[in-house]
Amino acid sequence: MAVMAYITTLACHDSRIYHSFKNININGWEHNDTITFGIPCHETGDYEINITMRANRDFPYLNVSLATDYTVFPKKTGKKRVVSCTIMNKEGSMHGKEGISLNEVRYRLDEIHLNTKDSLVVKIHHCMRRESLPGIANIGIELVRKDKQQVN
Repeated sequence: MAVMAYITTLACHDSRIYHSFKNININGWEHNDTITFGIPCHETGDYEINITMRANRDFPYLNVSLATDYTVFPKKTGKKRVVSCTIMNKEGSMHGKEGISLNEVRYRLDEIHLNTKDSLVVKIHHCMRRESLPGIANIGIELVRKDKQQVN
């Protein structure tokens, strides 16, 4: 009973309003394969956009460069940028939260203000020299509410 109350308390204080992953062919994420997320806004407020990624030791580099493009609708405002995300350190240890066969890494993309009727579209593709990039299994987007604590 106490465990259930603890889990309920944690869930009430979680400020994530969206967190979703898209699968990628772990044998090779093709350069022209763009991952797209459509995210509805629930309330007016300030939000943090995070990229989450699951990778394994087959990833051939220390970092991955991701071209990101997000647009807020209906205003059609947004931003394009390239982010460099560290997957492994120089000693070959993977960054992030360790799983059974994959590590999960999280990177802050931006902070934005959304209104109640806004929606957000985020597009991501890798911009590495190699056409096919092995070792990345999933790309995710997380939208976190910054300006309001949720109370049960």
